[in-house]
Amino acid sequence: MTSPQLTLDKKQLKRNEIIEKTIYIIYRQGYHGTGIQELADAAGIPKGSFYNYFESKEEYAVQALHFYHQHLKDHLLVVLKDPSMPPQERVKAFFLGNIQMMEGFHYQMGCLVGNFSEEMGDLNDRIAATADEILDAVAGDIAHCLSEESTLATDSRQMAEFLVNSFQGAMLRMKSSRNRRPLDVFAGMMHQLLES
Repeated sequence: MTSPQLTLDKKQLKRNEIIEKTIYIIYRQGYHGTGIQELADAAGIPKGSFYNYFESKEEYAVQALHFYHQHLKDHLLVVLKDPSMPPQERVKAFFLGNIQMMEGFHYQMGCLVGNFSEEMGDLNDRIAATADEILDAVAGDIAHCLSEESTLATDSRQMAEFLVNSFQGAMLRMKSSRNRRPLDVFAGMMHQLLES
């Protein structure tokens, strides 16, 4: 007999597989611009089977946000824990890594969490709360890193919140201008703030 935990793990693995195959679509087209049928087709499953893994499109979006956050933790946020670099350098490396990712997207996609905040923040409380929770967690990771630096002139949490909020704004401007100038302005100010 299969244990409930094993069944849950298998279901979560399949959810992650579906999200991995489809996240680029909703990332590029947005929540309203993407239909369930399109997601099911990209995942290679019937539309009805989609609902075996996600009770609704909202549930899919929430799970996709968590999947994206895990990707950030595994590939970009990990630099914040690198003991070989001073804390301010780790924070710079995190944001510069994000800028490099935006360059790979030709300055068009922004951050999935920021995109969902912008599109759904006023329309869907659950998606808005999930996006806010993730941005708060990222700011917390940055603040924890900065708190290791005793010479920082400002409160580490306030600095982290300011950097995350400013970077989200820079990515919004980047998407409308389709170039890296807003990101370069952010990077320049970040260097000044963290070195002062």
